Amino acid sequence: MGAHTLCISLDPFHAEYVPVKFPLYLADICRRANFGYFLWQERFLPALSGIDSNKTHNRAELEKLISSDYVIKTAQNYRLHMGGRAINIEEEYSVRKSVDLIVDSRPCRRLLSSDHFHVDLNSKFIPPGCTGIAIPLEEIVRGIPDGKYPVFEALLSGGVSELLRYSLTLGFVESPKGYTSGCALCFHISVNPQNLYVYEQ
Repeated sequence: MGAHTLCISLDPFHAEYVPVKFPLYLADICRRANFGYFLWQERFLPALSGIDSNKTHNRAELEKLISSDYVIKTAQNYRLHMGGRAINIEEEYSVRKSVDLIVDSRPCRRLLSSDHFHVDLNSKFIPPGCTGIAIPLEEIVRGIPDGKYPVFEALLSGGVSELLRYSLTLGFVESPKGYTSGCALCFHISVNPQNLYVYEQ
């Protein structure tokens, strides 16, 4: 396919879902096949060396095996954009604000960013830092049909402010507790089934 290097994720967050032995095994295969690779991020190897690499570990186990504050330290080491599952980290360590203080009408340009996007096994484009939005890669490249993805279009044209306006017409109810950021609001709109279904399929 023309690829020459693999980025292999390796960190405490992934260790909750993938046994550490698998990324290390993939790195070994690349090395033996003389195929380029790098561990993202290799700096976590010492911390992960003390856990059982044959199985996944939940947060409580990792707090005992690595450190009680491994979540925030790992996030800081990554300099994470608080999107996707990292919204949970942001909500644990940040202050909630009312919706009027966090909505932004600037277009969400990250949706079409090519600096760190993902493509899943079904050839769907996943914007950097976003969950709940997955659009066929071919449509991203060749053009998205107008009206096909209303959530995507709302974010692209008017940011979280426009998404909120659209979602309110569908019955979305704001949390009285507020949200930690515009991304957190977007995440809750997109993945909260009791409010509405706005997943891009």
